[in-house]
Amino acid sequence: MVTGSTEWFSTKAKDEKKIRFKEQVDTLRKNFLNKFSPEKLQIMTGAELLNKVFDNTDETMMSYIMRNMDYIMRFGASSRYPYMSIIYKGSDGIWKLFEKNKNVKMSRSEAESKAVEVRDSIIECIDIIEKSDLHTIEDYKELDRKLRMVTEYYSFVTILKYFQMVYPEYFPAMYSHQTLDRCIQILGLKYIGKGANKRIPNMGVISIFIRNCGINNSVFGSIYADEWGWTGSRETCPAARENVLCISDSGLSSKTTSATIKRMASSDDDNPLSKYVFFKMIDADKNVSVVHNTVDDRDYVQKEYKLFNQNIFERLKEAHIKGVPRIYECEKVNGKLITIEEYIRGNNLDEIIDRDGVFNEEQMLGIALQLCDILEVLHSMAPPMIHRDVKPSNIMLKKTGEVVLIDFNASREYREGYSQDTVLFGTKNFAAPEQLMGFGDSDARTDIFGLGATLSYLMTKMPINQMIAPGRYMDIFAKCIMMDKKDRYNNIKELREALLNA
Repeated sequence: MVTGSTEWFSTKAKDEKKIRFKEQVDTLRKNFLNKFSPEKLQIMTGAELLNKVFDNTDETMMSYIMRNMDYIMRFGASSRYPYMSIIYKGSDGIWKLFEKNKNVKMSRSEAESKAVEVRDSIIECIDIIEKSDLHTIEDYKELDRKLRMVTEYYSFVTILKYFQMVYPEYFPAMYSHQTLDRCIQILGLKYIGKGANKRIPNMGVISIFIRNCGINNSVFGSIYADEWGWTGSRETCPAARENVLCISDSGLSSKTTSATIKRMASSDDDNPLSKYVFFKMIDADKNVSVVHNTVDDRDYVQKEYKLFNQNIFERLKEAHIKGVPRIYECEKVNGKLITIEEYIRGNNLDEIIDRDGVFNEEQMLGIALQLCDILEVLHSMAPPMIHRDVKPSNIMLKKTGEVVLIDFNASREYREGYSQDTVLFGTKNFAAPEQLMGFGDSDARTDIFGLGATLSYLMTKMPINQMIAPGRYMDIFAKCIMMDKKDRYNNIKELREALLNA
């Protein structure tokens, strides 16, 4: 059973753990900056720079990198995050290439071992940090070890990006080509052409190296355009002599450095979605992912809907309801609806129950009252908005104890005179009979059914057809889930009063 009050997340131990973790990260950051300080980088030639970047790579691998530096510099200049999921899914392609290339002496087993170690360490680090699964000093030491290893082999991650782009048959992307093209175009052409723009977070270290060495970054934007067949207004200007030297040391021809991007003619300037780049997948089945805004340097959730009511999302975008994720963009693309929403950090109630066990009455009541506040606002809109999918997995609980109701794709507007829902939709054990069998039109009492079933589940981890949570709230839950909606509470206000007076 989860113990404590509804604010059980804010504990002294948790605060101390955050402080220790911050100190750990700060130490790693200082060590990294000391190793690659701007002062040292500014006096390096291209070849010296590359030797420092890849100082943990063996000589045969270094030779291979040098010959292909034009690609690596181009793709290394993009944010590393859009490519992380590719590394997870496609790293098998790397040693297939090693095996076929006569100039690379690294064996298949050596390449496999290194790639898997790097990939798994990145995944584990992200997993540890996101779950805050740090309890002892040994946990922090293990995280420190993994973070150091990832930092040391950052160059290897850059090479994995390159192979995905050049050999897609070996290295398939897990997201659409449209998304991938947008990442390349926005990060590559729009920003690299202007220099290492500070608005882009976590830019690949190579992009920073290029800037610090005085190389004109627009050169790489131009190569992008040539390689991918994009056209636009350009002008030619000779690159500075020192820039040509740096680039030639890196293996690029000086001929390609003379072209620079003036401005790429692109409809993306008018597309509100163009500033968002893929970061990681949350739910591939539901097309839910985290994207990064290259303008405000923040993460958001992107959702893609095949069946949708755009009016619902447009209304939520304007409403700004507490306890409902903010919607920032709502665009129809190729017959699908794309929304950009607030990124809620926390766990849903299903995950919390699986991890910590059922909630006690006090905790359940704290969650119930917050949900009542959210639903009451939705139901009071004109016309009323009915969520229609209230269930544990659609309720997020932040570490502050704040409840957030998510996933409004099943929502509809209530209008008097409708005899039944146009589309029957719902989740078994949480959906009201009128949703699943068409017994009538969905209204506020439909959400009351889902809320009652959810609150009972929080205390039993059992569906309502098997058990209703015993105790002082049992009769309230039973009334919420009556088959005939006329026998349920008429509105959220009545349900809240019953919960408070139980």
